[in-house]
Amino acid sequence: MKRIAAVAALVLVTIAPALAVTTHKKTATLTVKGSVASTCTLTTPTFSFNIGVGYIHSPGNTILKQNTLGVKCTKNATTQITMNSGLYGNAAGSQFGSRSMKDSSGDYLGYELCHDNACSTVWTPQGYNYVSPSDHGSSLPVWTRIITGQSKAKQGSYADSVTVTISF
Repeated sequence: MKRIAAVAALVLVTIAPALAVTTHKKTATLTVKGSVASTCTLTTPTFSFNIGVGYIHSPGNTILKQNTLGVKCTKNATTQITMNSGLYGNAAGSQFGSRSMKDSSGDYLGYELCHDNACSTVWTPQGYNYVSPSDHGSSLPVWTRIITGQSKAKQGSYADSVTVTISF
């Protein structure tokens, strides 16, 4: 019996590795990708003026008012900001600006939208290139300029609507 047990132990030791479960390994690469899309928001101001008729008729003066466009884009987003000519273009006369406000009786009051208080650069439909410096948003200056000497302007409320577009 000892002999049978010894033979059985020897057989077990000999075939045990063959009976053991063999583990196989395979590897693969998991690819992870991501992207950050450019996104922008734009807030626009409302400009309001109270101008006396006598003052607007007297030539040689300039009325300026500053406000800002609020621009918030993904950091380093390259954008173009454009402003159209408004509803009436230069109906008041190009000498008074590239845009006009209109009252309910059909009279016009010319004005301009500028990048600076000297109006050396005008906001146009051709656009202004802007690169966002951060994710926190920026304020871009918009100056409204009204040149006096507009003798056709009458007492009343004038308005215009300018479309501001940001492309990114």
